[in-house]
Amino acid sequence: MKLEIRTGFFKPLSQACGKRFPEQVQHYQNIYAMWVKERAASLNQAEQLVMLRNSRDDADEMSRLVDAEKIALKEWQVHKLGVSMQQPPTTADCEKLLKNLSMLP
Repeated sequence: MKLEIRTGFFKPLSQACGKRFPEQVQHYQNIYAMWVKERAASLNQAEQLVMLRNSRDDADEMSRLVDAEKIALKEWQVHKLGVSMQQPPTTADCEKLLKNLSMLP
């Protein structure tokens, strides 16, 4: 499930960095595409699990997982990589974030 949640963070991240730095858009898309390709089987499995879960309890559990993963991603971004959430990313920030996607456990 973490991978499915992370996809919801990483895809917009690569798109936002590409919009901010259009000369790097293909590079950012390639990094994201490689991350997805390397995890394709796990991502497909996670997507199937999300589609099978449709009860109120499942929704509550998913909400808790999303909240926990947001905290973990913020911790990774700010404390592990040193990328501020208080200012727009630089090209170096985008590069650091995208190149270190696989660093997450």
